Amino acid sequence: LKKIGYEIINLGGGRSPISLLKVIKILERKMKKKAMINYETVHKTDIEETCADISKAKELLDWSPQFNFEEGLDRTIEWYKENKSWLSGVEV
Repeated sequence: LKKIGYEIINLGGGRSPISLLKVIKILERKMKKKAMINYETVHKTDIEETCADISKAKELLDWSPQFNFEEGLDRTIEWYKENKSWLSGVEV
């Protein structure tokens, strides 16, 4: 049997967390649509804030983010607009 090695690598924007509410507001502005938000009580195991430690990605892959959050979001939105047929296979 051949053993396959692997590494778990965290990718993200580093030490600059963005709240979910801020992400929603940015998406609303970019998509020109109002989100329907259902507020729920916070679960005791929810994490209030987290940051991606990308040091391993830098070390092993020589990787660092190429875009800030909003640029990445713009590119993601554009991709979905250009690939609407891909969404037809997604069930919600």
